[in-house]
Amino acid sequence: MRDWTKNDDKFNAIADVLRHILSCNDQDYLALCQQCLQSNQVAKRLFVDHGQVTPPAAAKVAFVPAGDTQRPDGGSLRLEAPPPDASAMSDEQLLKACLLSPTLGPPSTSAARQWDRPDDRAAAVVDVLRYLVANPGESDLCLRDDAHSFQLFATVGRIAPPAGIKTIFMPAGQTAAGESGSLVLQIPTQRVSDITLVQENTVCCYRYWNSLA
Repeated sequence: MRDWTKNDDKFNAIADVLRHILSCNDQDYLALCQQCLQSNQVAKRLFVDHGQVTPPAAAKVAFVPAGDTQRPDGGSLRLEAPPPDASAMSDEQLLKACLLSPTLGPPSTSAARQWDRPDDRAAAVVDVLRYLVANPGESDLCLRDDAHSFQLFATVGRIAPPAGIKTIFMPAGQTAAGESGSLVLQIPTQRVSDITLVQENTVCCYRYWNSLA
């Protein structure tokens, strides 16, 4: 078995999982992609069955739709659950600590929020994070169910996320977990070299992944 905490092993596991998805016939490919998008447990199991590696219990594996990183709005939101001391943080500190997606900018004060405005998305993120700080049990639900966090943005965040994206929460502290951290992948669509395949389909494996060759 491979070691999740080693870059080379993780790279090869990701490549094998993505190639397995691409090897399916058209019908099975569509079905497997849908399962991966809906269930993080299915995504995690693929690494055991086809990546020859067992992700740590604390690590989350999630897929976002194909083309997610090319969306003009930045695509799916990747966040960490707020840390225990989050209640003492300013809005800017909270965003810096928990937002794994590209920086959104200062939160807006607009009452009517639109997803295509980065400042409105920032305000919605802050509201959802504050809600999770006040309701710790909701953080557990968000970690288990991406659909639940998506719904929180519509209700607590007062913004309507587009149907083609996801809002994904990772356990607190995952950014500092380095090689042992969680993984977000984009659905693969083309057969290319392993390096290109992994780089194009790895949306976020936290900061250490950016330097992976």
